[in-house]
Amino acid sequence: MTSPNKTKTVDISAEGFWHFSCEEYAQNKYYSKGKQSFNLLELQNKFGKNVNICLLMLYLDKFQIKSNQEVLLKLIQTITHFDTTYLLPLRMLRKKLKSQYDDIELYKSIRSKLLDAELLMEKHQQSQLIVTLKNYSLTHNDLVDNLSFYLNFNEKLI
Repeated sequence: MTSPNKTKTVDISAEGFWHFSCEEYAQNKYYSKGKQSFNLLELQNKFGKNVNICLLMLYLDKFQIKSNQEVLLKLIQTITHFDTTYLLPLRMLRKKLKSQYDDIELYKSIRSKLLDAELLMEKHQQSQLIVTLKNYSLTHNDLVDNLSFYLNFNEKLI
């Protein structure tokens, strides 16, 4: 991706995004939605925002690349099927298992494997997002706040 003045090329990669996401997620920062602050899991659980899209918006901010409504809608559409068909059911299974761990002899081992599978699915979903993003020409902008844009974005109104 190149800035409008053609002097800056940014290499957006799935692997770079994954490493950025692991570091960002580990910091457990708080982000503003309205007048309140929430961490990424709260944004997911309370507002239905996708953590990987939140992280992608932060990743784009790092490079001062501005997203737009068309791109954001396509990103959401790209991951919806995988999210609802595979990732969310696995997450629900892990939560259900947790609520019944006293009855399951190998709970710790099963939970660990489910978490590993969930992380692989998250990584796949991030790869889907990067592939989609590369289909668009995005612009450089010194004043970007893609995460706020996503947090206030309601695709149902479009």
